[in-house]
Amino acid sequence: LPNVVLKPNNLYVVICSDSNTGFALNSTSDNLFLYNKSGVLIDSVHLENIPYGCSYGRMDFEENFYYFTKPTPLAKNASGVRGISSEAISSFTSGVYNIKSLTIELSAKGNIYYTTDGTEPTQKWPVYSKPITIKNNTVIRTLVYEKDKLPSRITTYSYIFNPDTTLPVL
Repeated sequence: LPNVVLKPNNLYVVICSDSNTGFALNSTSDNLFLYNKSGVLIDSVHLENIPYGCSYGRMDFEENFYYFTKPTPLAKNASGVRGISSEAISSFTSGVYNIKSLTIELSAKGNIYYTTDGTEPTQKWPVYSKPITIKNNTVIRTLVYEKDKLPSRITTYSYIFNPDTTLPVL
């Protein structure tokens, strides 16, 4: 980075992508440390699972870090949320089943939106309220919304019934 001295209330924006700076931060898991000239740690942040298109930082007068759905380089952060919704969990793992039907129960802390046709769920789809019984090959995709959090990642569960093949099914 360039040799820059920041005065109180000043900022210096670095867009972290290899093409702009020669380095990048990993949004899946990385750490960023800020030291003064004497090598004393001034601040740090642990980056973990930041969704694509989002940013992560602080808001004025807040110590905690927040997720932002609209990055605002050179402007103050606003309207952040503290977390990401947990993904839905199915009572049955994806797999091949030699049975006539399967009743799937989904669980999560927030509202679960789901599809059974392989499309990506949104808040326009039904909210899960009772177990789903399936009798044919089915892909269930889920999205969870918890209050004051970003939506979860989409979770996909694939169920294959009574395959008529001697080859392994992947």
